[in-house]
Amino acid sequence: LASIWAAGFATVSATEASSCWPSSAVGWGSHVAIGGGGCAATMVLRRSKEQVQKPGQIVVKAPGGSYSSGYYSLFQRSINTLLVARKISNAVRRLERDLQRGGELNANEVRARWAEVHRQNAKLAHAHILRYRGLLTKVGQTASARTGELPRPWVEELAGLQDDMPVATLSEVKRMVRADLGRPLDKIFRSFDEKPVASASIAQAHSALLRSSGQRVCVKVQRRGAASVLGTDLATVDWICRKATRYHHNAPDSSDFLREWHRVANELVDFKLQASTAVQASGALRRLGLNVGCATPLPEFCGRRVLTMAFIDGWQIMEVRRLPVGADREALVRPLLD
Repeated sequence: LASIWAAGFATVSATEASSCWPSSAVGWGSHVAIGGGGCAATMVLRRSKEQVQKPGQIVVKAPGGSYSSGYYSLFQRSINTLLVARKISNAVRRLERDLQRGGELNANEVRARWAEVHRQNAKLAHAHILRYRGLLTKVGQTASARTGELPRPWVEELAGLQDDMPVATLSEVKRMVRADLGRPLDKIFRSFDEKPVASASIAQAHSALLRSSGQRVCVKVQRRGAASVLGTDLATVDWICRKATRYHHNAPDSSDFLREWHRVANELVDFKLQASTAVQASGALRRLGLNVGCATPLPEFCGRRVLTMAFIDGWQIMEVRRLPVGADREALVRPLLD
């Protein structure tokens, strides 16, 4: 545990840091728009949804929009994540022993027993993620997209993590903007929507009008403490995944996505790097002549924890129901794949 904790802080110090995992949006019109900064910076038609409890669903009241990043809080966070992983592991081992000792069961009965264990374990993990958020949310979102690799109850339960996360208060946003850009929010923006258009685990995005030009922009504001939490979660999840593949022969191989998380760790919380990446991507797309555009950053209003970009109307690429009837989906997706 000490080594996990130390690795987490080492990651934090090395990454006090482009996107909240690459996200995309499709804007219906003359071109496809992709969000270079993730965190739904261009998913501007997304709206926060009230969480509605369904029968049998575990609903946890999540904390506010910032993270506690003190040493004790991070240590407790890591311990609680490890304890949840242990409960899940023990439940799987217990069923394996029961099936070995039990009488003859037909295939349908065995599948039903496994489905119930997976369902309960997925609910336990979901509740823990809703409580602590951070990188755990992104891990859960990634898992929910791994249809065919993870048991169906896991995919179905974690699919709810694709919805908006709890939001930071306007006062927290104002403090972050002033600390990062050196000026009060009302001196930079003529108007600033208090309700974010989208909220993710690392940051949230607001619609605003620049005071200097009146241009409509999307302002992505990082949550307080997000960088510290990222390092702790990354080290903890890395350890859990390695142990899972060692002690559970049917555990999915997570090495590829772990390597990817380590690779992008510096980019996740460094919005200046995100802005630079978006500019490079936009230039590359223009040179290739692709009918794809990136939201343009405004460097004067960008910092390590605040990213201001041109506002693009659009929606999530998976929301195909919002496309006009008869839309050529392949023609829209092809430029993204190219």
